[in-house]
Amino acid sequence: MRKATYIKGGMNRQMRVWGLLYLSILILLLGCTNTTIKGEALEPNQIIKVNNTIVKERVEKLEVQKRIGEDNKYELLREITNPEKVEKILLMLEKANWINAKVEMASPPNYKINNKYEIWLTPLNNMLEVVIPSQSKYIKLWGEEAAILFEIIADEKLNE
Repeated sequence: MRKATYIKGGMNRQMRVWGLLYLSILILLLGCTNTTIKGEALEPNQIIKVNNTIVKERVEKLEVQKRIGEDNKYELLREITNPEKVEKILLMLEKANWINAKVEMASPPNYKINNKYEIWLTPLNNMLEVVIPSQSKYIKLWGEEAAILFEIIADEKLNE
């Protein structure tokens, strides 16, 4: 009799091991599925948000607006559709060391990109100040970064 009880206990143990193995595999598969969804290519202008914060956004074109005169009026200067240029600008701005600050400038921005980024050209035309008003972020760009950004958006060169 004792032997039968031992076998029965062994079966329960074996069933628990298989159950835990099955559960582990299920959790692993669900985790992989979630990762696969996050890794998929985004559709044009598709946005992924987590807790109402944009995590990933695919942008196919950048609309650059230039200020007309001294007023807060803008006209479309250009649409940048070259994927390499779009990616270069977005990566540059994404990887910049932004300062969390709400800034007020003396004049409206010289340029706007997709109504998200506001760009001021400094008085000596050698640096750019960029603001993301919706996120209260500010950065000053100079050197090669500023030159590349300005040449792509304005099709002009900065004074260096």
